Amino acid sequence: MTPELEPLQKDFFVSYTKTDKKWAEWIAWQLEQAGYTCILQKWDFLSGGNFVLDMQNAATRTRRTIAVLSPAYLSALYTQAEWAAAFTQDPTSENGKLLPIRVQECKPPGILAAIGYIDLVGRDDQEARETLLKGVARRRTKPNTSPAFPGASAFPDATGSTGSISSPTSSPLPLTTLIVNADEDIAFRTDLEKHLRPLELAEQITIWHKDDLGAGEYIQPGIDRHFYQAKLILLLISKNFLSSADCYMLMREAMKQSNIQEARVVPIIVSPCDLEGSPISKLVTLPRNGKPIDQWSNRDSAYLTISKEIRNILPKP
Repeated sequence: MTPELEPLQKDFFVSYTKTDKKWAEWIAWQLEQAGYTCILQKWDFLSGGNFVLDMQNAATRTRRTIAVLSPAYLSALYTQAEWAAAFTQDPTSENGKLLPIRVQECKPPGILAAIGYIDLVGRDDQEARETLLKGVARRRTKPNTSPAFPGASAFPDATGSTGSISSPTSSPLPLTTLIVNADEDIAFRTDLEKHLRPLELAEQITIWHKDDLGAGEYIQPGIDRHFYQAKLILLLISKNFLSSADCYMLMREAMKQSNIQEARVVPIIVSPCDLEGSPISKLVTLPRNGKPIDQWSNRDSAYLTISKEIRNILPKP
């Protein structure tokens, strides 16, 4: 008798709650269109089957587990067992066995909080697809151009205490640029990135933010690595930013980098908030007219003035 063949191992098991079924289907469809293979409850669990056994079989037949993060997913009982099974097989996230994908505003608790997630919140269809495929690839992200030379200050004339936005005299290009924002302000960051894109295409800056972390990568070490390489730090200030412990800590660290002339810190006010007594209270803020971005009748005009100011402080090619 011919022995039964072992079932082929697939790439992804998509773990989701019924509230996010449409997201799970969209994710699985995009991945399979890109050449990956998936197991999805709606597509692969047959009528009359044993749900618990089907779940166990799916977890053992796939290389990685996708957790579709939302408030409903985090509060569901059965989903914890699904992602925990993947975590126990790869507790250091070395192989990215557990791959969280955030589809609604939520803050992963406990163990999940330490694992970098792919963030689709606030993105349109094309942006979400690109972000998804880039995140699941887990490829090395070495830049095409040399990083800034670390032995000399990028801004020898910078004075962190005054927040001057005068043009620095010399600095290698492209300038490594970090954007720090609260989770609630992702839409502002996305629009700002679009307006700064011409500077990226001209290889004057390279932009990085938390959502560029590799899926399955530990969050804090990844942020630290990029934070201390940045020569230009853009802080998107709002009540959400100032009330976030993580953002406030990064703001203080950014000012330390400014005070030793290792980075230029530029606060960008996206919504009304009180800066008095904050670490950046003495810095020049953008937009220069003091009007937060969300108060402009034409926000593109606000972003345009900001991008021009940033262009002016960049070293000349």
